[in-house]
Amino acid sequence: QWFFRPYYRLLRDNPHYRVLWLANTISRTGDSLNYIACLTLINTIDSSGLLLSMYLLTRMLPRLLLGPVVGLLVDRFDRRAFMFSCDLIRAWLVLLYLGVRDRNTVWLLFIVSVVQFSFATLFEPCRASLMPNTVRPCEIFTANTFDGTMWSVTIALASPLGGLLITHYGTNVGFLANAATYLAAAVLLVPLLVDKTMSIEGLKSRAAVRRQQCEAAESEFDQGPAFVHLAVDFSVQSPQEWSAYSSARITEPLDTWTLLTEDAAEHGVEAVESAGELLDAT
Repeated sequence: QWFFRPYYRLLRDNPHYRVLWLANTISRTGDSLNYIACLTLINTIDSSGLLLSMYLLTRMLPRLLLGPVVGLLVDRFDRRAFMFSCDLIRAWLVLLYLGVRDRNTVWLLFIVSVVQFSFATLFEPCRASLMPNTVRPCEIFTANTFDGTMWSVTIALASPLGGLLITHYGTNVGFLANAATYLAAAVLLVPLLVDKTMSIEGLKSRAAVRRQQCEAAESEFDQGPAFVHLAVDFSVQSPQEWSAYSSARITEPLDTWTLLTEDAAEHGVEAVESAGELLDAT
């Protein structure tokens, strides 16, 4: 239970992150379905390894060519609009896989694959750079850990389920399901798209406020060893209040209005212990 508690709080307390995570999970599920459907279709057309190697090349080529410049594009435009557009375009694009029937039309699979993963190369940096703006600064590490874990879980679950689906109903059903996942992900991103606080202007405004709060917090920490002695005195007199106070100043200097949260109490214990060690050293 303690293992899942930080991730549960992360999803519960951050609606923007929850939407972003859910949309990305659905989109990744569609990617797994697409991968299995394409491999099955290629094996049906030609069991040799030539077509398979060409397909894998078309998946990696966009990242190789667009990777160095994609960051410049992401920084110049609204990332939410980029993500929404990428999912919406891919939802219609993958339907072209339905036209691949034999060796005479396999070229269509390669072209669609290049275009599809070109949009995927644009999508991922947008999502990664937008994610820190959907959580508090102290939760970024937890969010990154949760995202990496869920990526593995999604692949592990979607791959066998996709294999069963395509084995029983064919590759066309797999491509249709892939299109549906992209469309669902785009719909889920609409709340982020219309939220003004997540716009470029809104993020700049939040960054300016956060910068001012950081400067104010840094000036408080200039007290040096005096703060350590205050920490120990306060912790002895009222451990619970100090726990919340120290957490707010050390781990969450930007959120001074939530001093008595459960997270603050947990982190505060570590802060008291650290303060005691520093005092013993002096």
